Amino acid sequence: MFLSRDWTYFLASAEHRSYVNAAKHLNISQGAISQAIYRLEEDGQFKLFERGAGKQQLELTATGQILYNELKKIESNLNQDILPKAVGLEKPLRICCAAQVSKHLLKTITKWPKKNYHTYIIPRLNHILTGLHAGHFDLTILSAPKMKASNKNFCKDPFYYIGNKKVYSSYKNLSLEELEEKVNLTDRKPFENKWSNLLSPDKSGFFLDDHYTGRELILGGYAFSPYSLFYFSKSELQELTICPHYFYPQKNNEPWYIQVIYDKSKLDNNRLNLVNQIITNFEKNLMTQYNEIQKFV
Repeated sequence: MFLSRDWTYFLASAEHRSYVNAAKHLNISQGAISQAIYRLEEDGQFKLFERGAGKQQLELTATGQILYNELKKIESNLNQDILPKAVGLEKPLRICCAAQVSKHLLKTITKWPKKNYHTYIIPRLNHILTGLHAGHFDLTILSAPKMKASNKNFCKDPFYYIGNKKVYSSYKNLSLEELEEKVNLTDRKPFENKWSNLLSPDKSGFFLDDHYTGRELILGGYAFSPYSLFYFSKSELQELTICPHYFYPQKNNEPWYIQVIYDKSKLDNNRLNLVNQIITNFEKNLMTQYNEIQKFV
């Protein structure tokens, strides 16, 4: 409620038909209600309620009824239309991204004024989806198999066997069978300060689909693994050996997609328009990046 205090007291009195009940509802004294009604009637030179012996409940005068109806319309417009739009202009859109896609895919969004959004980087897919369903985020960008709840599926996320050219340049022409013998998949995360001790070029690589560390392992020459090319910039791709063998991260050979997920029912029109603009801009830049990636395969 964003009406003046006196008019708020008037509405409560009209709805409860009693100063006593209105005061209890608002948790104030009956005297405060009476004084508010007195001020309104004195300022407007009209009566809001009929008063007289034998009346057990307050009754609105004709003027009071008209004012009550109009004030309820104003209150409804404030709560349902005007206020959400005003808040939507100030309240930032909360965007959550999977850690793997954060560095480069997020660049397509940073062109928008920072006051319009806040971004959050979450490493695990299940945490992202939980946060979205709980209302902690308005929109998420992630790489995963197609989801029934997804509002927008973009291109397939290209996973290939890749590694640093300085170490794995001879691997590019290997057959798929030879690659499978050389690559070991694991979800373990090596200690970052001990990579050089734990890994060496002649050992199997690591595939970490839930952490940004996998990208750094590949760039550093410590791992030759299936990984998404979307996680690397154009200059970084030039440093990598990329085998022409597409890899499905899931055991059931289900491809992954770059996806944007949001709940339309939780967004007002103003914020939903911003989401649609972001998605349009995101899709345009994503297609450009996808075409650039294909040149390296």
